[in-house]
Amino acid sequence: MTLTAKHLIISVGLLCGVMVLLLTLFAHFIGYSTGLLTLLMPLYIGYSISIVGSVVGFINAFVSGAIMTYLFTVIYGIVEGMF
Repeated sequence: MTLTAKHLIISVGLLCGVMVLLLTLFAHFIGYSTGLLTLLMPLYIGYSISIVGSVVGFINAFVSGAIMTYLFTVIYGIVEGMF
């Protein structure tokens, strides 16, 4: 199986989403890394350090990770075509 742009976009989006989800749940229940996660609140609409906020953060992080990976694959394809 080869790694296509679609697979890369989905996997990086899931990785970003799961990281935000787990960090938010750790911060909510244990109090771990709350300072880091407060930096995400202005970036992600509706995000807070709570259980509902972890789901909202997962969705926002998945979308932003997928968009950034899509832009990376487009730029990579353009640069690869130049050489």
